[in-house]
Amino acid sequence: MALFEVTAYDKKIYEEELKDFLPDKIFDVHCHIALQEHKKPAPKKQEAPAVTYSTGDTVVHKVFGQGVILSSKPMGNDSMLEIAFEKVGTKKLMVNFAKLKKE
Repeated sequence: MALFEVTAYDKKIYEEELKDFLPDKIFDVHCHIALQEHKKPAPKKQEAPAVTYSTGDTVVHKVFGQGVILSSKPMGNDSMLEIAFEKVGTKKLMVNFAKLKKE
């Protein structure tokens, strides 16, 4: 049973204007969404334990080298650290992005 009746005019427009424009197969988004509901959920990734940083902590950055934390400011689910590096001076880095190693 069709949702809408396909008329001779509809077929003509399809043949003359749409046939070459439309892909050979049309993916039904609604079916895809329904199928997703029946899949097993992916196992949750175990999050690494949160490392806390405090003023005075010594850290190592892959590019900037060793430095000392001057300040830490919470920002949403992250923190901005101001770090004095030995070779490149002071930098402000976001913890979740910086990939620091605490010494």
